[in-house]
Amino acid sequence: MSDLYHDGTATTGESVRRPWYRRRASQVAIAGTVAAGLVVTGITLGSSASAGVAPEDAVAEAAENLRELPTGVTITSPDEPGEVTIVRTDEGVQVSLEAPEQGASVGMALVADRLFLRVSANELNGFTNNPLALGATAAFPSLGALLNGQWVSLDVSEDSPLLAELQELGADQLADPEAFEAASAELRAALEAVAEDARGTLQGALQDNISVTEPDQPITGPANSTHYQVVVDKQGIVAELEPTMRQALTDVLAAVDAFVADAGEQFPDGGAMWDQAREQILTKFDEAVAEGAGAETGVVDVWVADDGKFSQIVVEGATLTFDPNATLAAPDVAVSMDDDLLALLPLLEQTGIPSLPLG
Repeated sequence: MSDLYHDGTATTGESVRRPWYRRRASQVAIAGTVAAGLVVTGITLGSSASAGVAPEDAVAEAAENLRELPTGVTITSPDEPGEVTIVRTDEGVQVSLEAPEQGASVGMALVADRLFLRVSANELNGFTNNPLALGATAAFPSLGALLNGQWVSLDVSEDSPLLAELQELGADQLADPEAFEAASAELRAALEAVAEDARGTLQGALQDNISVTEPDQPITGPANSTHYQVVVDKQGIVAELEPTMRQALTDVLAAVDAFVADAGEQFPDGGAMWDQAREQILTKFDEAVAEGAGAETGVVDVWVADDGKFSQIVVEGATLTFDPNATLAAPDVAVSMDDDLLALLPLLEQTGIPSLPLG
């Protein structure tokens, strides 16, 4: 299946350009990183975004207020198709992606231990009429509903029968489940220790290399909002973080090496697969460091409303528009996939495909 790219063209993989939906996900990640940086730049948080509050305090307060619920954000870009909307409330989380020009629409919601999913894309039209697909959808109606753009749902609670079956299936496919669980616990502990060690350096690097100003000639934005500019010294961040992040990566790889040594043989070609992935990770890290070392200083435009919350952020060509009164729009009716997926599990077991325990 071809991937749609941000200019609306299709490719079979020759191009190095990322698919439009992956680029949008990258923008979400960048926005999240910036927000995290804004939180740590504020040494003394102001009580509001009104006049008299230091810019860094006003912006840091707005970043801190992102934790309040409900909150919603819509991400758009003039150079990218469609938009992404993310809503968080006390009831759950919802993500929707709309790209009318590409004929694609994706919705996902997690509400009350139930996952809702809807996918509608022109690329699926040919597949749904495939004899294999027709046979599969006849046997598993919820799969047909999903392929036809209807809402489907899945029980993801701790008491989910599907989760219990997956755990049992995964354990049955391990030569030594107890040894695997012990190795997994050691890996989790090692990763948590690495994250804790690196956290202080990360916060320090962000605080040292991110500054906030109120421009002399502010850009008009949403009503009742003040314009600030967040200046990010990307080279400075990379220079300060690189030694710590490289050591953290070394520690992480060593932890996974130990896990693979203890448990990797329980999976076909597990060791060989990890060796290949390990080399790719090291290469990607070096590429990221080299790119960051030559990066230009970034400027993020943010608007903070009079209530101390973000109203808009413009970063990396994407515009994030915030809605403090967002509500969930999960479907009232959805086709359950629980029974069909339970029926599929014996087929999965027959294939011999290993499945990790989900404990």
